[in-house]
Amino acid sequence: MGKPAFLITVRNKRRMVFKSVMGALSQTHPCDIYISDGGSTDGTQQEIDRALENSQKFPQHTITRMQPKLSEVKSGLRVLNEHLMWCFTEIPNEWIFHCSGDDWSLPRRVEACMELLKTHTASAVATPQFHLPEGAELGGEMPCTAASHLSGYLSAADGITRLGFGSCIAGYKRSFIMKVGSPGLATPDIFWGYLAALDEGFLVVPEPHHVHTDAASPENNGFGGRMLAAAKNGNQDEIAQLNELNRFQMLGHYYESAVRQEALYPKARSDAKYAVIHAIVTQAVGWYRERVNLHSKGIEPVSMDTCDVRGMKYAEELRGQTEPKTEPQTT
Repeated sequence: MGKPAFLITVRNKRRMVFKSVMGALSQTHPCDIYISDGGSTDGTQQEIDRALENSQKFPQHTITRMQPKLSEVKSGLRVLNEHLMWCFTEIPNEWIFHCSGDDWSLPRRVEACMELLKTHTASAVATPQFHLPEGAELGGEMPCTAASHLSGYLSAADGITRLGFGSCIAGYKRSFIMKVGSPGLATPDIFWGYLAALDEGFLVVPEPHHVHTDAASPENNGFGGRMLAAAKNGNQDEIAQLNELNRFQMLGHYYESAVRQEALYPKARSDAKYAVIHAIVTQAVGWYRERVNLHSKGIEPVSMDTCDVRGMKYAEELRGQTEPKTEPQTT
């Protein structure tokens, strides 16, 4: 299978990217590590440099810094997926293990997955993950997404109905990603996870080997961090707008999964098709209810792009308020 790739994609995660890079360096299985920054403006690059000062301690890995060409708006799922697809196109390795710049992997993540692939065929191989608030450390009884069904092959139906795909962090076979293409506006773990289960399989190592950070950020790619930030600020109108957009996004990624499934896997099992159709209907009803809630309160809905730009501007304002200014030196 050759040496796997470990890919970190990041934008404006200065507070957390050091730990993300150190997680890549700590992998016990030799990896080609790729770090791709989608245009950070907050000192992320300096934190990556600081982490890579330790790279000589891990000679089993190679390290490549990547410079993606992305759309002008650098926040949101559309650009996240554009960034991921650019990286998958550029990286030649057969297996690519992804990590966001605000999460980190435990040392045996890649090793455990590659060991399982010696005896199993799959399009994706994953481990469950811990969920921690920003700044928290592992220790004691930590919340984990692991469940009894997250071991071995996860079916397309179970991955949708029992939230298995979103409960894991996956590595993907590059040829599979090139085959199914970009998730567009869909969440990649669910979109690619569902299709991988229909392809050569979505394989799960039972032990958790990854940490997902529940960080409150108005420019987060997913709506979880944005809703945490809005709740923290107590902005009820923004919370209502984000709830409506979140439902719309969830409806979209199940719909896109169903469309791509019909195009590539028309003979998929009926239980898989039923699961994704049921998810579409459920999210459509939820979206309708959130839209009714907006109208009842006289709140204008916003577009995805408007939400992305607003979140980026707000995050830049926060950084300007909290980070010290460097005064120009005079001679």
